[in-house]
Formats: sequence, C-alpha cells, structure tokens
Amino acid sequence: MRATSIRWSRLLPVEPTARLIAVVALIQLGAVLVLQHLLAQRYAALALAKYPVVLGLAAAGALLPKPTREHVLLSRALVFLAVGDFFLIFLGGLPGFSPEDYSAKIGGMLGFGVAYAHLIAAFRRGARASGLSVPALLAVLAIETPIAIVCLWYGRGGMVALSLPFAALVGALAYHGMMTSRRGYFRPEIARRFAVAGCLMLLSDMGVGLGFFHPALHRNVPLLGNAIWITYIPAWALIAATMAQTVLTIEVASNSPLPPTLTLRKRREAVSG
Repeated sequence: MRATSIRWSRLLPVEPTARLIAVVALIQLGAVLVLQHLLAQRYAALALAKYPVVLGLAAAGALLPKPTREHVLLSRALVFLAVGDFFLIFLGGLPGFSPEDYSAKIGGMLGFGVAYAHLIAAFRRGARASGLSVPALLAVLAIETPIAIVCLWYGRGGMVALSLPFAALVGALAYHGMMTSRRGYFRPEIARRFAVAGCLMLLSDMGVGLGFFHPALHRNVPLLGNAIWITYIPAWALIAATMAQTVLTIEVASNSPLPPTLTLRKRREAVSG
C-alpha cells in the first residue's frame, strides 16, 4: 500500500513555469466566478470573458516543449479542449447562435470527446501491469449512474444517443486517471495530478449533464455553474502545468532487464539500483 498511497501535499507543481500556469488559471477562475453573477443575464459578454481562460490553457499546451509522447498527447488534449469550448461557450455568444442549439452541444461533445481520448491514451501508459481496480470502477459508477438516470428520464432523441457513450468516455477517463497512481509508469507527483484531474473532469461533466437534461437546473441554478467551473479549470490547469515538467515517467536504465510496465515498487528499485 505504501507504493500507491497518495501524498496530497505534493499535488501542486513546484516547477516555476508549472506553478505560474496554475496560479494564473486559478486567478482567472476567481474572476469567472464573480462574472458569472455580474453577467448572469448577458451571455454574450460572459462567453467573451470565459473563453480566453480556456484559450490560455490551450496556448500553454501548444507552446510548451513536447519532449515525449506523453507531452504530445497532453498538448493535443488541451487543443481539443479549446475546440470543444468554442462550441459550448463562445459560439453561443455570437449573433444568430444560442448556447441551447443542438449543433453547439454536439460540437462541444465531439471536441471534448477527442480531448478525453488523448488523455486516456496518456493515462493508460503502463496499463498492462495494473489489472482491474473494482473500487475505482465502483467509484466512477456511483457518480455516473444517477446522472445517466436523469439523462434517460428527461433526454430525448439524438442527445441521449450521444450523451451515454460520452458519459462512458468520461468515466473511462476518471478511472484511468485514478489508476495512474497504481501502475507505476508515471512519477508519483505526476500520477497524483492525473488522478485528481480525471476525477475533477468527471465531476465537472456530470454537472454539465445535469444542466443539459434536468429542467429545474437548466441555467436556473447559478451554484451549479460555479461548481462546474470550480472543478473544470483546476483539472485542466493540472494538465497544462504538468506539461511544463520535462520528465513525467519513472525512468529505468536502458540496460535494465525490468520491463517498463512493472509495479511502482519494482520500478523504484530498478531506478535506485
């Protein structure tokens, strides 16, 4: 258990660039939370205030060095994050469009779906050594099942057909994020960030799902919007900040007989040896 225990005090990045990204994102988050109340009846102005926060995270992912395959996957995820929110946030503020348009919702889901697929590909590195974690799977299902019931009860037509596979994708993202701490492929502090980011994305998207399908919550509960952004921005800020760290994985000497998918304890022994 010692190998997979999470030391939450080391979750925040210590690299100067990574810390700058995290601090700027959190300051912007605070501004968004205030503006969501000041501009509650002016969606176009609020969209113009929100979308630059997302663009900033995407720009960090695009501009930071990408020395490994993992960095490339994270960078692409951040780019498609901006694509998804172009539809979900920015497009609805333009003349002739509405955030309620199905085209905006579907475009946003597709953009985020591609982003999540890239994150899952990164999180799954070393997956062969970990096996199935029933507690992690049950935790994801406990969060997703009530939202799926709401979706099936209130949803209609094509949105339900897209939303259920999307919910499965988000669940896989959270599951594989949690499993990074068990697989021993990433450095412990990186695995912690991925685990927290995956869980926060799951919570954020479940909030979005409630807003999409539950009539009483649909743009009528400001606290739901705050909860979505409080989980959404820190999750992606962790991903962007992680890109500022050059070494993400536990390194094993090139002449070591140990394969890279061994447990965290074995990989640490290989490195120390």
